[in-house]
Amino acid sequence: LRHVVAVTALGHVSRRGLARVDRDIGVAKAVRVGVGVEARQSGGVDGVVFVADSQVERVDANFESLESLKKNLIEHGEDLEKLPFVIQYNKRDLPNAVDLSYLEENFNTFNAQSFEAIATTGRGVFDTLKAVAKQVLVELKKNDRHKT
Repeated sequence: LRHVVAVTALGHVSRRGLARVDRDIGVAKAVRVGVGVEARQSGGVDGVVFVADSQVERVDANFESLESLKKNLIEHGEDLEKLPFVIQYNKRDLPNAVDLSYLEENFNTFNAQSFEAIATTGRGVFDTLKAVAKQVLVELKKNDRHKT
């Protein structure tokens, strides 16, 4: 097992626990550092959770973060379309949250499993982690069968 990396506009969460990259270094660099460090240390990434901030003023940062994620995964020999991938739309309780259909249409181009979440209450967080863990286990079993 390598790593499951959750990427946010502010950093990433590794399987070792919360490992946020300082937001002051910028979104693109945070994603580059997060994915790059995890991929180099572990020999790759087993799965990805992309955490999108649902607030209307964060839409551009979400786009930048997702594009940077795709690019940096490719630089490390990974393809987001081939990895277990789950999207979490966080902060769904806020009044300035973008409509879910807009988020799905614009961020979920791979038709990934997605979840609405409110991290401050825990709503949707466990479901997201359970989904990516299940996808990773399925992939590990497939790879195990191919080795035998």
